[in-house]
Amino acid sequence: MVAGIYGKAYVAFSWPGRIERLSARTLRDGPHWSVPVELDYLVPVDRRSIDRRSTDWGSADGKAATVDFSANLIAPDGSIAAEGRCTAVVQPGTNTLELALQVADPLLWDAAGYGRQPLYTLLATVTGADGASARDEKRLGFRELVV
Repeated sequence: MVAGIYGKAYVAFSWPGRIERLSARTLRDGPHWSVPVELDYLVPVDRRSIDRRSTDWGSADGKAATVDFSANLIAPDGSIAAEGRCTAVVQPGTNTLELALQVADPLLWDAAGYGRQPLYTLLATVTGADGASARDEKRLGFRELVV
């Protein structure tokens, strides 16, 4: 029998909320590539709305907060391929934050057996005024399908 923690595990305290969903896709527009990044950020309305299994106690006062949203796309070699940042005012409940990253000449994902499959890492961070942050990451590849 196998038991244990699989993947990354950490405890992080974040105010005023937490990342619920991170979504990204790769789009080609002529010679340019873009990565629209969309993130759902939950600011609890009060302490009763927070999942009791979470260590994140969020904002119990039900007020709006200003946060910084940043996204970095890390190339397979560890260099930064693209980055974006914006400031947003979040309200109690679910807030959707969006950024569009522009990528020049990404390494393309080849079909299995026809070359390499380079994966990029998208790191998304939401930081509150007090410096506490919530973060998430996603792996993605760039590929072009011609029919």
